[in-house]
Amino acid sequence: MYRLFIRSLLASCLIFVLSGCVSHDEKPKLPGPTTLSKVYPGDIDKVDQIILRDGSTGGRIYVQDKQEIREFLDRIKDEVLSPDPNQEDRVGFIYGITLQEKEETKLAFTLNSIQGIYYQDNPGFREVVRGIFEKAFNKKFGY
Repeated sequence: MYRLFIRSLLASCLIFVLSGCVSHDEKPKLPGPTTLSKVYPGDIDKVDQIILRDGSTGGRIYVQDKQEIREFLDRIKDEVLSPDPNQEDRVGFIYGITLQEKEETKLAFTLNSIQGIYYQDNPGFREVVRGIFEKAFNKKFGY
């Protein structure tokens, strides 16, 4: 009985030690470069409202002008966004954008994060986003 107990204890210890040796350093495979048009669930041309959120103040502006929405989306929807190799969590944002159809949120993203994936800075994308924010909030944004 005592030998059985010792064997069970040793086996448990061995399993415990070996399970600690499993490598957990595997990084998830990043998706390839993408565009807003590709990640948008549906037809991006059906967006009828954009909510702009100033990350520094929490202020919100609702853009409902169809021409302004079209011009904005036409300028950013095909910009190529490359995943950032550093996928560590980040805190805060400057620009928050929500795309809606008939008051239903279809896609919400920040300048460097879409659907939980962080993207490298794209100057063309950033400048268009900054432009609409500066116009809507009537103030200069630093980045």
